[in-house]
Amino acid sequence: GIDRERLVMEGSTAMARMTEQTTMRRFFGLGVIALAILYWFFRCLRRSTTRQVRSSPEENVPTTTVTLKPGFCKIPVGYQLTVVTNDTIFEGDDLTAAAAAAAAASAERNSIALKGSSLAILLEMARTCDLYVITQVTSDEVENKVVDALEQAGVFDAGLSPHKVLFCETELGRAAMVRQIEPMLHVESSAVVLESLKPFIPNLVVVKTPYNVSSLSSAPAGRGGGGGGNVAIVDDLSQYFMQASSPT
Repeated sequence: GIDRERLVMEGSTAMARMTEQTTMRRFFGLGVIALAILYWFFRCLRRSTTRQVRSSPEENVPTTTVTLKPGFCKIPVGYQLTVVTNDTIFEGDDLTAAAAAAAAASAERNSIALKGSSLAILLEMARTCDLYVITQVTSDEVENKVVDALEQAGVFDAGLSPHKVLFCETELGRAAMVRQIEPMLHVESSAVVLESLKPFIPNLVVVKTPYNVSSLSSAPAGRGGGGGGNVAIVDDLSQYFMQASSPT
């Protein structure tokens, strides 16, 4: 009787172990299936994200109803646009290419002033584009002058965000900012910065100044009065961004 009971108990124990092992195998199998489903889901999600990042330029055209006012042209409406103000928008000893030398040679500083028709163009850029204004300066005092000039000219009211008024102390800093923003178009006055940006920015406009004319004079013919490839060399911004008046 005892041997029979022992056999029955051993048989029950063996059955319980088999049942436990079967249950564990089932849970393991379900876990593998769940992991496979999660892997497939995240893989599909990653592919979808990659397709969005690599979408063609046509798919990334900004959706905007803003249009240029009559008389303006070539301003990339709805796109990011960077403009260096030194010798393009403003002029004066504070902002020339020789600003550092001028600061060391003279204690008296001239106030900055707008160049020609540049204000109207800057206002239209602020109204229609994601505009960034970059200025190379030598002091906090000059920074304040630039901000005050932009405010008095109504550029902030036209649409320029104060957070997108940027300052740097070197030409290297100018180039680094533009590379970081990756605009559709960049306006520049330095031949050195221009050369460094050529491989990276789709459209470049450089304004001739007494400090860069010798470097730019050797450039091959191109759009907007000179240049080549993705570069336009102009005497002033109106030559590129404003339509020529019809002869009367």
